[in-house]
Amino acid sequence: MEKNVVVYTKDGCIFCDKQKNWLTENSIHYTERNVEIPQYRKELLDRKVTGVPYTILILGDQKEVNIEGFDVNKLERVLLEE
Repeated sequence: MEKNVVVYTKDGCIFCDKQKNWLTENSIHYTERNVEIPQYRKELLDRKVTGVPYTILILGDQKEVNIEGFDVNKLERVLLEE
């Protein structure tokens, strides 16, 4: 199943860096959207989310899974277990 991973981050966020490192270490391709860019901040605020990292996973069947914060257990469950 194809997974599209989008991670919302901001400069200086330690947990954002940890999450990006975790994704890279696990060979998971992702698109980063830094909320310092107004367009990406608006996307996140439109979802009523104010914190980062915030991850949106679009699974192959178009099911969306959202992960707030750096939650390794949920990332592993959704991205590594098939």
